[in-house]
Amino acid sequence: MNPSTMEELETQAPKLKTILYVDDDPYMRLIVNVVLSGIAGIAVHTCSSGRVAVLDANRIVPDLLLLDVRMPEMDGPSTLLALRQLRNTASTPALFITGTPEDLQPGFCEQAGALGVITKPIDPLRFGAQLQAIWDGGASAPAPAP
Repeated sequence: MNPSTMEELETQAPKLKTILYVDDDPYMRLIVNVVLSGIAGIAVHTCSSGRVAVLDANRIVPDLLLLDVRMPEMDGPSTLLALRQLRNTASTPALFITGTPEDLQPGFCEQAGALGVITKPIDPLRFGAQLQAIWDGGASAPAPAP
């Protein structure tokens, strides 16, 4: 293998294998799980609330956090801040998913260490590729220290 090929391999993002997905909408959890696990071959651990995600994060080590912004009790930004306090998820790349991206303050994603925002409704035929493209482009970016 020549040196330039080795450099290319070293700069590629690691394969996205496991996602911790938090959304209070059971329909969205089902669709995302089917699309990502069934079509894209990514293991998806779903949680119905931020509180459940914080408890479950002690049992799994996800490659990516996918968090709905609007949830009762503990919204996506609050969930991310709580997950940043845990060893397993302190530096895990994160993405927000929302039907109302204007909910996020300008610069919040960068400040929170999130790679960005995916808007709802998702296109099931393109969602896996969209997520993989964001992952490939930003998974190596370090998250801020908790």
